Amino acid sequence: MKPEPKKLKELDDKAANYKVKGYTMKATLFEKDIERYEEALKRNGEYEISNATIAQTPTQHASHPSEYQMTINSRARISPLITDFSLLEPQYRSISAIPRAMSEGDDLIDVLGVLLYVDDIKIINQTNVQEIHITDPSYDRSLIVSVWNELARNDSEIIKTWCASNVVIGFTALRSTTIKGFSMASTMSSEIIKHPQGTKAESLRTWAIQNQTLLNDRRSKLLDIHTLSTDNNITSVKEINARKCSTTWQDERFWIDVTMPTATTKNMYVYLGCNKCGRRNNEIENAIYKCSKCSAIDATSVPRITFKADVTDGSSEMELTFFSKEVELLTGSTCAEIWSLKQIVRQPNIFYFFKIYTLFF
Repeated sequence: MKPEPKKLKELDDKAANYKVKGYTMKATLFEKDIERYEEALKRNGEYEISNATIAQTPTQHASHPSEYQMTINSRARISPLITDFSLLEPQYRSISAIPRAMSEGDDLIDVLGVLLYVDDIKIINQTNVQEIHITDPSYDRSLIVSVWNELARNDSEIIKTWCASNVVIGFTALRSTTIKGFSMASTMSSEIIKHPQGTKAESLRTWAIQNQTLLNDRRSKLLDIHTLSTDNNITSVKEINARKCSTTWQDERFWIDVTMPTATTKNMYVYLGCNKCGRRNNEIENAIYKCSKCSAIDATSVPRITFKADVTDGSSEMELTFFSKEVELLTGSTCAEIWSLKQIVRQPNIFYFFKIYTLFF
């Protein structure tokens, strides 16, 4: 029987004889099937697929209760609707042309840059993540690209050795994020192109050769930011207030010597949130649940704190925001202790937890 054309949204685990095109559905390949279809499936390619297995998405991975997923195995038949694969090559953008905000459904971004710095792999919510810093002629600082999971593990050490050589590197299918200011993050479709080809890549290599001093200066700036210095020079609050976002690098640190004139409960927000990512929840204290933000299925609902206060060093004033760990250091009390007392004492007076008023950051 000839397969009946269907849209993805029409498929469920009862679908038997079909071929699909359009809409969106998660598709998974396992073991040998990955190698079998590696050359057949291309990012941004359009395909007609038949005989793949349709099943309900496991609860821990589903974005809604009635979500289904496709498993592409040896029974599946895949026919490309685009045969000219040159049309599927990365569409690299300059850093300054990347949108600062992306909505769901927006196209993912391909970006090309000169490698400046590669941070060590970190583990966040039991997941590997690595920050790679790149730059280009359109941008006078570095752009952070956070790569996750396998991208962070594969070839990590090799890429690190390239940092001093002004190597041009490409990234595909990135999304923008504002977690640490403007930066980019990998997605499930992302690839690291270690030897990008084409006119844009060659032009960027030429620029890198002609601007080695500039690139070395930017790299030195990053090394200063990421290396803990024993020379903690004090910066005045007035000087910090005069700085602009366009001239301040991400993760740039300043030491300030300030006092906090007052500290009141009305500036302290105590809530229950995820113990892994901090996202606020509606659970009871110590409840185990699945976090809607970081997707941890064993998240624990714990007290979290955000506290704002005005500080001064005599030259000017500024508002600082303290989060859970910093509030514990500042007050000498745990978040759980503060949470317990906040349930009893709800007066906007001087907050008596504070044991010090002279701050040195």
